[in-house]
Amino acid sequence: MHTERLCFAAAAAIGAQVMVLGSTSGAPAALFNFVAFAAITLLLWIATRGRRPGHLTGASAAAGFLVAEPLAAVAAALVTGITLYFLQGKSECAESSQR
Repeated sequence: MHTERLCFAAAAAIGAQVMVLGSTSGAPAALFNFVAFAAITLLLWIATRGRRPGHLTGASAAAGFLVAEPLAAVAAALVTGITLYFLQGKSECAESSQR
């Protein structure tokens, strides 16, 4: 339970840094936005334990349109979300689990 709260707080802190540093543009800003939005998507994925991956990835990508370099931010959110979705694998249900 503490891990989820910590991940939400870390994602919020990175989001605040993005908004403060979002006024810069150029190659360093694009790299910063790429890394920041990849980290936000990963932290939110951990905090939600991978539930609703489409909503999480879409929300991170939508927030990427608010920065000065939206292409890098949106690309990072989408690449991270899609990668985590495929790495997560199929979830087990009670009917298919072996006892």
